[in-house]
Amino acid sequence: MRKGRLNIYPIDATKMHPHSKIFLSYFSLFFPTFKQILVKSIFSKLTSRKKKVSQMW
Repeated sequence: MRKGRLNIYPIDATKMHPHSKIFLSYFSLFFPTFKQILVKSIFSKLTSRKKKVSQMW
């Protein structure tokens, strides 16, 4: 039981399920844009906080 589970963990792209292959390709496509959106949202939150702080002073 344990041995069978351990063999799954080292991810081998050739032994992967076709759906997970598709998911990985989509993920690699969309991840950079997702990262950009995340960074932009965090940055905008930080800048809005700075503006609020400057308004308080």
